Amino acid sequence: MAPDAVAETPHEAGDVHHSVLLPRTTGELVEAVVPYVLAGLARGDAVQVNLVARRVADVEAALGADAERVCFTDTDAWQPSPGRRLRALEDALAAVRAQGGHLRLVGECAWPIGMPAALVAEWERYDAVLNEALAGEPIELLCVYDAASLPAAVLEHAARLHPEHGVAPASPNGSVVGAATLAAELAPEALPVPGGAEAVSGSIRPPAGRAFVRSTSLFAQLDDAVRQDLLVMVSELVTNAWRAAASSVGIAFWRAAHGLVLQVDDDGTGLGDLLAGYRRPPTSAEGGRGLWIIRQLADAVEVASSPGRTSLRAHVARP
Repeated sequence: MAPDAVAETPHEAGDVHHSVLLPRTTGELVEAVVPYVLAGLARGDAVQVNLVARRVADVEAALGADAERVCFTDTDAWQPSPGRRLRALEDALAAVRAQGGHLRLVGECAWPIGMPAALVAEWERYDAVLNEALAGEPIELLCVYDAASLPAAVLEHAARLHPEHGVAPASPNGSVVGAATLAAELAPEALPVPGGAEAVSGSIRPPAGRAFVRSTSLFAQLDDAVRQDLLVMVSELVTNAWRAAASSVGIAFWRAAHGLVLQVDDDGTGLGDLLAGYRRPPTSAEGGRGLWIIRQLADAVEVASSPGRTSLRAHVARP
C-alpha cells in the first residue's frame, strides 16, 4: 500500500516551487517522492515522474494502483537534452494552462554517460534557468539528484540552484543563485580549437560555412539527420557572428569522445547574454531565434565571449 499523501499549503500564483531532493538510497527516494506524488493527485494536479528507468520502476511499484493516474517517463528517452526538454516542458504547460490545471513534475536530468564537463554544465544551466523560465506558471518541480553516484561538484551546484530543499515541507534556500550567476561561473574563459580539427577562417558567409562542413571528411561518415542538423547550426552560428559586426569568422569541426563538436569563432562585439536561446522567442519577435534553434539541435552549447573574441561551441552527443 502506498504511503498517505502529505498535507500541503496551496501555492500562491507567481511563486516558483522548485525543490531539490538528494537521496542516497532507493528507500529515501520512495519515502519522499510517493507522498509528494499522492499530494499532487489529491489536489487534482497532472503528475509526471521523469527519472531513470530503475527509479521510475521503484516509484511506480510503491504507488500501487495510484500509479495508473501518473505519467511515467524515462529521463534518458524523454527529450534527453536541455534545450529540447525545456521546449517540451513549455508545451506541456501550455496544455495544462488550456485546461485550467496544474502540473507537478518529479524530474531528473539525463546525465550523459561518462559525464563530459560541457554536457554536465548544460544540464546545470538548464536547471538554473527553470527558476526564471517558469515564474508564474502552473507548475512545481521536485528535482532528484542521486547523492550516491553524482560528483561532489554537481551536488554542490544542485544545492545552490533550487529555491527550496526537500519536501513535506520544503525548506527555503537562502543561498540560491540566479541563472546568470551560475552561467558566468560555468562559462569557459576561452574555447581553443584542438589541433586535429578541420577548420577554415576568413570572410565566411553562411553558404560558404555549409560548403565547408559538407567538405569535411567527418561529414561523410554521418547519417542524414545529423548532417541536416549540422548544416542548420553552422548557418545560424555564422549568421549570428556577422550580426555581431564580425570582420572574420572561423569554423572548426571535429569528433570528441562524446560525439561531434562544431565551433564558430568571430571577432565581433561579443555575446552579452550567456543564457541567450534557452527560452522560445515569442511569435511576434523579429529575431532572436538563431541560438534557440541551435539549442534545439545541439546537446550542449558553450559560450566564451568578450569584445573582439566570441566562440560558440555546439556539442552533438550522437554517433
